[in-house]
Amino acid sequence: DVLEDSENTIAFSIIDPEETSVSMSLIEAPDYVILNHISGEVNGSIAINPGLGASASQVIIEAVDSGNPSRNVIDTFYVSINHYPTWDAPESITILEGENSSISISASDQDGDGISLSLDAEQSSDYVSFDGSELTVSPSMGADDGVAVFNLSDDGSPVASLELSIPVDILHYPILGELEDQTMDEDTSLSFDISYSDADEDSLSVTVTAYNDD
Repeated sequence: DVLEDSENTIAFSIIDPEETSVSMSLIEAPDYVILNHISGEVNGSIAINPGLGASASQVIIEAVDSGNPSRNVIDTFYVSINHYPTWDAPESITILEGENSSISISASDQDGDGISLSLDAEQSSDYVSFDGSELTVSPSMGADDGVAVFNLSDDGSPVASLELSIPVDILHYPILGELEDQTMDEDTSLSFDISYSDADEDSLSVTVTAYNDD
């Protein structure tokens, strides 16, 4: 059994009592199986490097000696592939500071293996939590951008495990500088500076929405 997107090597030795030269070839094999053997050598190897999504397959190998008459031996083995579990989750989360949001997260395994999905609390921001099916994000005012880190694995052979993360982008309210009461004479004009800023460096605009004309 091998894991998808992995590199595996099986070494072998040829024992021929007559000490004839032996050549080997693949009769049937998927393209991710490669035979490494030089005719006449007593050692060789088989590389099994299935890519992502590769399917299990049968491999048939033939060995032929140089005797007179020559003899051949055919051997067969099966390559089983365990695939990584997958999940249905957002690529990122954007939320306003001081608010909270819950997002459903699910996982599946094409091989039908059992799945474990858990939040890595040590690597995750302290304002995220996970109950096994929903991720809750509750950033306080002034919280920084963060991340939710998960461990996803199956119980196949060999075990397929992944560390996955969802970045959390916190939107912050813009800050308007303190405004002091202003005094002016009638029939005159008054100008004063207003300061404002945004922690996210977004562009800002200031609009007067109400005023007292007394």
